[in-house]
Amino acid sequence: TASPASPGFVRHLAYIGIAQQAANGSEALAVSTCAPSSLLPAVRVAVTQLFSVGLIPLPGGAQGPVVQAQVTNCSWAINVLGATAGSFSPSGQPEGNWTQSTYASGVANASNIIVTSAAEAFGGLVPGNALLSLRDLAVLDESFSYADILPPLRRELFLGEVSGASVLPMDASVLLMVYRQDVLAAMGWQVPRTWDELAELVESYNKSRPAWGPNVAFCATTGPTSDGLSLFSAIWHSLAQSRGLSQGVYFDPSAMRPLVQTPAFKTAAHLFARIWPHALMQPAGMSSFSHPGLRLGSCAISIGTFEQVKDVARLAPQRTDEGDGAIGAAEINASAFGVAQLPGSKCVLSFKRPYSLVTCTAHNCTYGGSAAGSVGSVDIGLDVGGERRSRRRRIMQSTDVIVNRAPYVLSNLLVGGISARSTASQRLLAWHTLSYLAGPEESLRLLMQSGTTISPFRASHFTASARSAWAAAGYDAALISEGLDAQQAAVMHPNLAWDLHMASGAYYRSALSDFLVSLLNGSSSSCSSSCSTTAPPLPAADLLSLLVNQLDAKLYSHYNASSSTAAQYSAFLNIGYAPQQQVLDQQVQAGETDNSATSSSGNGHAVGLGVAITVAGLAVLAAGLYVAHRRGCGLRSRSMRGSWCPDAPAVSPNTTLAITDIEGSTRLWEELPEVVMDCALRLHHACLRRVLVRHLGYESATEGDSFILAFHRPDAALSFALEAQ
Repeated sequence: TASPASPGFVRHLAYIGIAQQAANGSEALAVSTCAPSSLLPAVRVAVTQLFSVGLIPLPGGAQGPVVQAQVTNCSWAINVLGATAGSFSPSGQPEGNWTQSTYASGVANASNIIVTSAAEAFGGLVPGNALLSLRDLAVLDESFSYADILPPLRRELFLGEVSGASVLPMDASVLLMVYRQDVLAAMGWQVPRTWDELAELVESYNKSRPAWGPNVAFCATTGPTSDGLSLFSAIWHSLAQSRGLSQGVYFDPSAMRPLVQTPAFKTAAHLFARIWPHALMQPAGMSSFSHPGLRLGSCAISIGTFEQVKDVARLAPQRTDEGDGAIGAAEINASAFGVAQLPGSKCVLSFKRPYSLVTCTAHNCTYGGSAAGSVGSVDIGLDVGGERRSRRRRIMQSTDVIVNRAPYVLSNLLVGGISARSTASQRLLAWHTLSYLAGPEESLRLLMQSGTTISPFRASHFTASARSAWAAAGYDAALISEGLDAQQAAVMHPNLAWDLHMASGAYYRSALSDFLVSLLNGSSSSCSSSCSTTAPPLPAADLLSLLVNQLDAKLYSHYNASSSTAAQYSAFLNIGYAPQQQVLDQQVQAGETDNSATSSSGNGHAVGLGVAITVAGLAVLAAGLYVAHRRGCGLRSRSMRGSWCPDAPAVSPNTTLAITDIEGSTRLWEELPEVVMDCALRLHHACLRRVLVRHLGYESATEGDSFILAFHRPDAALSFALEAQ
């Protein structure tokens, strides 16, 4: 998109040219994108820049086509284009039997590209067969740099092919702790390493805070749910998950019984009730994972996403008033802030039943880390009471303990997909646009813009050149680097915790939100005359048990033990370990180091492509989209066949059959481990199908390791055989 000599321009020209051929004059070249409101302005600018070349000069003085690109808000796209008759009232609000599937269908109808939250994608779009499979395209298109996406995101998000559809990761929103290290130092506290320590700090903050410090210890960030669900979930997972995602936190896989009756869940509720009532809520109308109070000196700690890091790292003098104990923004230097991973837990749920909480050891906290208790000193000139001093001494004397951490990935992290209802030319332009937005170069630009709410998700986002770009964009270099280090460590943590990504996952989240509201309301309503206004009472044991029992019954009645529900949950737990993903990672493993190294140069979208890009290479990618559309091999056929399929050759003397087989495969199956042969067979199938597309072959059938293929001409069959061999 820069100059005719650049790889980006050649790639751009190739996509538009092939899309025009796919359209074959029957439709205008157009692509529509819907995105959430937080990302809408930035995406609109990026898409405009991508297609700003206008009339492309072609050889002989001709001019290429103009692409009509539209960017809309996903929240109302369904109302405009996707709703079926009678689904909406005149006011635009859904009525009657409106479901998440209706929403998914509407958005997929309204736009070619859907940028939405993982919760909506896996709750409706993927199970509803609304999206194309993009895995093969991402590997074939080298400029997209698939291997540059952090491995946990590739495994958990890009594998969403339970129904044959997939999404591209465009975000890695994990929760981080951003804090005022000057305030904690003055109080004699280290950064809280466990949720108990954070709760103790929040409860006792007013007794030992410095006179110049913020009035409130903790700033609450709510996200789209406008409640404390994310904070509670983060606490819960640190107690209930110590062996990775496959351990399962939400259900007992054997009976699909919700795991809310466990000591881990009840302890998480208790800790949440100690922290949340003391928190400073977000301003009215704000529901994000960044609290302005931290930047403005109103609180000392916030748990949010990388957006919170951006907010405090881009400080500019704005005001100098000191009302209500808050320090003006002009007085807070970026060096006053620090970034750390979430606190953890010294106790975890036991492996065996009956469930209990046990102390973390090297055996039961495989991914835990050794951490000393918070250290401090009473000789810092602060007026601290005897009770506080006694607590500090107990902490000072504690020995090193193992803390279990489970960095929590939010349900609203953004992903992108392509509608299965798009035409062939629209699919080509949609992939071109989506891979540009999620590519190394443009995604970094989107990241650095204020308010986009996305977090670093590519290895190239953490390189030295990327950090220099942040500094050049006006962010404090040291604080941004500290935030990037915490972000990378969290996403790459082996005990990474995920929100429930499956159909009807929204119901589980809604039930938890209702539980937390009842928990907090019940705690306040049960307050006796001895309750302090500065220390809200904790929920009584009988109240907590009653609410947990109600939640358990509610969830169990909704999620029955049917095979489909169990299969969806099993896929969620084990999706990161699917054999096909191992093969896919092996395919890109060789290029991963090169991509990571070259991405630091800032060339981003041209990584692995080079100036010598050929239109023929892109034609292979385009052919896959085009022939799939012509043959009707969209989402449903893709999930059944697993390969692209052009038109079958007609009855003709030139029609040629080619039959393949693996020599000595029976002996190999006997001598080699099954997992090795399974991976090898998948590599074999992927190779043959890639070559098949290049020679316009037709996959008639497969049996075991044998393919029966049909070609329009003998020379095509021979060329296929030579290249495949």
